[in-house]
Amino acid sequence: MDSIILKSHAKVNIGLQVLDQREDGYHNIHTIFQELAFHDTVTFSKTDDACELSSNDENLPTDASNTCAKAYVAVKVHCPDVAGIKINRVGGLTKAKRIRDVAIAHGIQIYVMATGGSVLADAEAASLAQTIPDEFRLGCWACQDMLTVDVAPGRGPRSQYGELRIPDLPGLGFSPDESLLGKPVAVYAA
Repeated sequence: MDSIILKSHAKVNIGLQVLDQREDGYHNIHTIFQELAFHDTVTFSKTDDACELSSNDENLPTDASNTCAKAYVAVKVHCPDVAGIKINRVGGLTKAKRIRDVAIAHGIQIYVMATGGSVLADAEAASLAQTIPDEFRLGCWACQDMLTVDVAPGRGPRSQYGELRIPDLPGLGFSPDESLLGKPVAVYAA
């Protein structure tokens, strides 16, 4: 694979609450956003060992300040052999998919992890792991065997003979038993 072409969809924040500032200078946020139908088209191509950026928009920076250049440095310099994707640590599934795509474009192997949660988090991790070609997928860690409450008893991704299998059904492939989830922390209504 010498290059991949991706659509980078725009999104709009429907609600945004800025929370506490983290040690890295960024802020935690609580947000609801909607992906929009229009997008930029981004092409990742292999080079000998450099990051070259170009754009048909003269207002887009193509130097080291560009987010793609920063991502290249983070992936290529700081983790040149393996990328570990912890979905809830990188900002959710959309950002995890972007990291997956950049890693594959640069020939970097990937390990996908759900960092706690439930069978719901495992389903998300297992679904992402199945989108990674075999030669790049090192593994996928599942955590539901360590939990005291299984919110989907006998359903969802399960380890079988050392492999994490996901159901062949729409969405995550199962529905949790809502009586095991407890009371909602928040309810949003229109």
